[in-house]
Order: sequence, then C-alpha cells, then structure tokens
Amino acid sequence: MWRSSRNATPLKRRSLTATCTGRAVTSTEAVCRRVPCGSGSCRRRQFSRPRGDTRPGAFSFCGKRAAGRLAGERWRGLGQSLTFTRRAGIAPGVDPERFVSLREIAERVGVSVSAVSLALRNSPKVSEARRREIQRVAEEMGYRRDPRVSELMEHLRTTRPQRLRALIGVLVPELTRRELERYTGLRAMIAGVRDLAARMGYGVDVFHLGEPGMTAERVRSILLARGIKGVVVAPFASGVARFDFDFEGFCPATAGYSIVEPRLHRACPDYLQMMDEILATCVRFGYRRIGLVMTYKEGGIGHKLFTSSYLYFQAKQPEAERIPLLPCPRLNPRQTPRVDPAAVAPWWEAHRPEVVIGTGPVYTALCELGLRIPEDVAFASLDLSEDPRDAAGVDHRYDLVGREAFKLVLSRLNLNFTGVPESPRTVLVDSRMRPGFSLPDRTGRQPLPEADPAARQASRSGPVFRGFVD
Repeated sequence: MWRSSRNATPLKRRSLTATCTGRAVTSTEAVCRRVPCGSGSCRRRQFSRPRGDTRPGAFSFCGKRAAGRLAGERWRGLGQSLTFTRRAGIAPGVDPERFVSLREIAERVGVSVSAVSLALRNSPKVSEARRREIQRVAEEMGYRRDPRVSELMEHLRTTRPQRLRALIGVLVPELTRRELERYTGLRAMIAGVRDLAARMGYGVDVFHLGEPGMTAERVRSILLARGIKGVVVAPFASGVARFDFDFEGFCPATAGYSIVEPRLHRACPDYLQMMDEILATCVRFGYRRIGLVMTYKEGGIGHKLFTSSYLYFQAKQPEAERIPLLPCPRLNPRQTPRVDPAAVAPWWEAHRPEVVIGTGPVYTALCELGLRIPEDVAFASLDLSEDPRDAAGVDHRYDLVGREAFKLVLSRLNLNFTGVPESPRTVLVDSRMRPGFSLPDRTGRQPLPEADPAARQASRSGPVFRGFVD
C-alpha cells in the first residue's frame, strides 16, 4: 500500500510497492523497473513525497529519507512499474505540475485564505487594489482554477432550496403593470426569463418603472435592499431610448436593440435572418413581385436590418419587377397604432405587388383600402405577436430571447463581473417562419390554412410593441 510518512502529503492508496533499484531515478527517466540493487540489504520499502518539498533532483528508493525529489512531477502506478508524467508548461518560469493552493497565495500576499478566494472571484468585498494584487500574484505563481470544482460549487449554489427567492430583477421601462398586459411580445420575454430562472433555482421580481414613484433611484435602492444583483432590462415599448440607471454593483443584460445607452450585453431576434426567411418563402411559394411597407422608425437597428435584406433582394431582381420599400410611420404608437391607408394607396397603385410584407397595422390598412387578403394580394407578417396571428409570418420567439438574456446575466453572476461591460456582446435568436391563410402556396404544394375571423378582427385594436426592433 502507498502511504505517507511523517510530514508528508497523504497519497492516494494503491496496492503497489517498489523495490529499491540501488540508484536514484532522475526526472528524465519515465519508468522505475524492479531491478535488484545487489547490495544484499535492499528490500521492498514504502515511500512518499514530503509536504512542500519542491526541490528538483532525484527520487531515491533506498529507504530512509529520499535523497532528492522530482519537483513538479506526479506518479502513476501501472502494473509492476512506477510511471512519472509531466504536462505541458503553463507559463514561463512556472512549474507546469506545481499545484498552487489558496493558502500559498495567501502567505505570499499576507492575507487570509478567504480574502484570496474572494479576490479570485472578483468579489467587491475585497478592495480593487488588493484584488488586483492577489490576482497578479496568483498568475505569477501559476495558479489555475479547477473547472471541475467550479462546476461542483455552481451546482451546489443553484440546487439549494433557499435560492428560490427574488434574486433576479426584471426592469420594465415606461410601462405600468396594467399597460404591460397589452404587450404580448414583452410578456413572452419575461415569461422566458421566469422559466429558465426557476429551473436554475432563482426567483424573479418585476419592477414596472411606469408606476408612480418608481424612479431609477428608488428601484436601485430596492434591489440593493433585497440583495438582487442580476438584472434583466426589458426594452422600451415605444422604441429606441437611453436608460438612465446606475448599474455599478449589478450584473445587467437586456433584450432587443431599443436601449442604446448604456451598451449592455443583449439577446435579440435575428432580424436579418427573419427577412431572408420571409423572402425565401415567398419565392418558394411562387411570388415574384414582393413589396415591403416599413413601419419601424428610421435609424433603429431593426429598420436597418430588415431593409438591408429587402434591398439586397430587390437588387438581384429584373428591373421591371423591382418594388421600392414604402416608409410608412405608425400613428399613435403608444395607443391604437395604425397606418394611414391614404399613405399606402399611391404606392399600391403604382407597383401592384403580389405580396406585401408588413406589420399588423399594414394588414389593417390594406383591408381598409378594400383589398381582399389573400385573394387580391398576399400578406406576410413581420411579427406574429401582432394580430392577425393566424396570418403567415415570422415568430420572433420572444420567450427564447428572454431565456438568452437571463443566461447573459447568469454568466456575469458566476464570474462576478459587475457594471456596464467593457466589450458588450449580442446573442441572436433565430426566428421561425409559420404558414398562414394570408400567404397561400401558388405552386399547390401546401394547402391553404383557414382564416380565423376573430383574429382578423382583433388586428384593428391594441398597441404594438416596438422595443425589440427599434
């Protein structure tokens, strides 16, 4: 059995012993065979490596104390031999196999082990100067975190029942609790955050900044009082805006493109992929003359991505079949959004598209012009969270966007990275094209879905959410 002698680090017990070879085994030798030394007094001995002995040299098997040690080496018993292995170097001047403990770092810096642990996790409980010093010393000593231990600790933290409380905050700008109920896409995003947060052992508190007295300062004080560190910021319902909030000490992320300042990690639907998918579906269904009525605000990211894909498609068409896009801003975006039919009529009469791509208010405007859908013109919706929801169009999968936004917050929580990120990143979520009554397949390969009269009538009312796109 392998076992440690006094002042030695306990070794993993194995049913293996070694016979003295009568000489030292240097670090260049890989295997120590059982070769008698011929001294006549040599016998099988049990040996170990004393604690903290890192001197380079040889490992003696002639009993008593070792004449030298294999610094930075680890042993592995295989059958009748003792094998030494070495990994690739970690850093210049650092022994690649040298195990560096938190206690050693603490002794070098002159602080406690707990302070080292907090500093290596970027905890604000340690001053920034001391934290940088500890991290610098740890790097110089060749400290490397064991990913398996980190995985275990994260598992323990996320499986404790006491974590099921409001540790993640969702900030909803502009809207009150009652107003939020009218925005299907935004509610689906928050539901996605709740779903994944519950699976990971977190609770969720939603803060409606449109409520009386719910200022940014008050919300911040509530978050601090409740110990909420991770924050998902919902997009503005009305479009692009700046969100004035002090994120120092928090781990924030947002959904959509509407929050232009500060620049946070964000999860967004992939609008370029959406338009590509709509255009490809229209072509596959036999449509050639395709028009776009763009109701999103100019300058917004969604407006740029949608129009860039559409204009690229039109540039590849024969000149006689090209149809320019129609910029057509919405009226009353926060109340009952609509598109003026008089603004659409001249464009329609001049180009006569076979299919129109647009939002719910565009569908309503076409109907108000006396056009029958899909008999007179086909229609593809840019967002099926708007009515009519039984039309053909793209599902933005807002619930998945919410889950991805939560993952961004969770990653910063695990790394203890707080404040506005220096290099924000964007996670794109693919949409899903769904068939509907408004876009029949002219090739006859797919049957025409029946229209839902209730859904078509509902398209004439209700606000439209613009925060993810603008």
